Amino acid sequence: MSQCANDLPKFDGQVARLSTWLRALRQAEHRLPDDVAFFVRTGARVNSNGTVSVSSVRHALLLHHGLLEQCGFGITLPPPVADRFDTLYNDIRSENAGFTAGGIALPETTEALPDALAASFLVRPYAIGAINLKLRDLLLSLIARRDYYKSKLSTASSASGELLMKALLHELESSAHACALDASILQSARKEQARRARLDRSKLARPEGVHVPARRAH
Repeated sequence: MSQCANDLPKFDGQVARLSTWLRALRQAEHRLPDDVAFFVRTGARVNSNGTVSVSSVRHALLLHHGLLEQCGFGITLPPPVADRFDTLYNDIRSENAGFTAGGIALPETTEALPDALAASFLVRPYAIGAINLKLRDLLLSLIARRDYYKSKLSTASSASGELLMKALLHELESSAHACALDASILQSARKEQARRARLDRSKLARPEGVHVPARRAH
């Protein structure tokens, strides 16, 4: 990882330069290690035998149908592995994701992988946790004030690269420099926050008991 980190832009920890660093990091995404690059676009990990580890059945379905490609995930907007893609899946089914499933019928019940996907996908949250941790370590290796930004994470989320990036975006959004420096990065983050808020509202309005409806391996 050290060699790959040497090829990526560094951040001196000053909030005034955070947006500039995030832009540079996004432009240098092609320099990430192959497994990390695949993870930040898909939330998944390619195994040595060619199968793909995912965090949940819903995650596998979204990846299989190519729906994650429409979300624009990347290093500055990692996929939502923390909730195992539940919010995004429900939003796509209810047409609240900002795009449609294009005629793809996503099942309401997702207890097990469909037989057609069982040979290609493995539901392994621990494998996703490992690559998420690798992303976190890579990001911290680029940051001068790593202890300060690491302290922004709760103990439960301290091993998550996804949540570290969200903490960085929150730091950017709360700074006086945010609007002038990079609206596009913040817009991507707000899009996901709005999606989560819509789902929360739908849960509150729902009557009790009613359920609403390959890149190479590293």
